[in-house]
Amino acid sequence: MPMYDRAQIKAAFGKAAMQYDAQAELQSLIRADAIALAGQHWPENAHILDLGCGTGAFTREARTQGLKVEVTAADLAFGMCRQASLSTPRVINASADVLPFPDGSFDGVFSSLMLQWVPDTLAALREIARVTRPHGRCILTSFTEGTLKELKEVFASIDTTPHINAFLPPMGLTAMAAHAGFALLDASEETFTEYYSDASSLMRSIKSIGAGNKDTARARGLMTPSRLKTIETRYAEHFATKKKKGLPATWNAITLLLERQP
Repeated sequence: MPMYDRAQIKAAFGKAAMQYDAQAELQSLIRADAIALAGQHWPENAHILDLGCGTGAFTREARTQGLKVEVTAADLAFGMCRQASLSTPRVINASADVLPFPDGSFDGVFSSLMLQWVPDTLAALREIARVTRPHGRCILTSFTEGTLKELKEVFASIDTTPHINAFLPPMGLTAMAAHAGFALLDASEETFTEYYSDASSLMRSIKSIGAGNKDTARARGLMTPSRLKTIETRYAEHFATKKKKGLPATWNAITLLLERQP
């Protein structure tokens, strides 16, 4: 299991807050599908915790989709909380693994693409279960194992230091959810491929949404021109497509529908 740097996570997403929505097209697509699923499982006026709320997109998009719920939002990054407060009345700065809410506070929890950045995923899932009322339903999405596999492979050909976050396998996440006190009602996996003109564009895109490497054992220091050239060359050699779409980057995602057990 990777050891994530909590301070680095908080700083990176706080810094990304202002430009996050403009850059996070894939995140928006995954979130929209999760909101549509939520509409099938939450009663009208349900009190929902939006955990890892980011800029408050869930509140805005749920309203657009006609989902009538009462939202309390929470995020680790101050910058994200500031942005979310523009559209969400109640925003709390809090860590997912130590939530400042009483047991059974919410009818359900929505969390989109936050779990993969939590230092202790099981602890976060247990907290989500704790604050959800019995039989309440939670909708969680996460990037999973195989995400950014191309970039990971290129870096691995250069050195053994982790450069890409280690994403959990789907079965690992579902097992943790069961240990946390949930019944798994549904799990939907999907693979997305995005294309970039070069490896530098991919790495800038990752950084712009706060998704850079958070591993405590990550390599430190600036990328040297010679090292970047090596990465560019190897990425193009191994992964350039014949159709000239650009260099591919894989993102594997899972959407979980969970029910809190009594």
